Amino acid sequence: VTDVVCRTTLSSPLAKASAKQGTLSLLAQLEVDSGCDSSLARYFGRKHFQIEPQEIDKNLHAVCLSATAGQEKFLNGFLKLSSITQLVLGNQGVKCFLDGAPAFKEMGYFYHLLQPLKNTQYECIILDLPATGHLVGLARLPKVLLKLLPIGALADKLQRGHSFLSD
Repeated sequence: VTDVVCRTTLSSPLAKASAKQGTLSLLAQLEVDSGCDSSLARYFGRKHFQIEPQEIDKNLHAVCLSATAGQEKFLNGFLKLSSITQLVLGNQGVKCFLDGAPAFKEMGYFYHLLQPLKNTQYECIILDLPATGHLVGLARLPKVLLKLLPIGALADKLQRGHSFLSD
């Protein structure tokens, strides 16, 4: 597995080149909060990427990572009922907490990134991240949380994520 983190200018041609070589690749970017179209998606003739991986070219899939979608998928994994998850995430206090608490937003992005990796064997993953420190947060998150939660279902998911980031 090759992991590359770079800005949009390099992400686009790297993703195309990787796919052209026959490498099954995933191109991921964080959701755009501004409401504007994604410049990365425009490179591939789209306005934006979906929150579920979509094939955008031969051997190339793209996904828009959403903290909210990741948090929802995480909670659904434990609560088992999407209606309960929607009720929890629909609470304004919970929303404010998840948006403001350190690492919870990154945990949502991280968990959302791990979801497509469960069923598909991507050989190259290219992350187009803003220069906001999200990479540092994403890279540190599993190791920090594993110290707090060394065993259990969450620890298993964190260990998988840590192994993925360390590969």
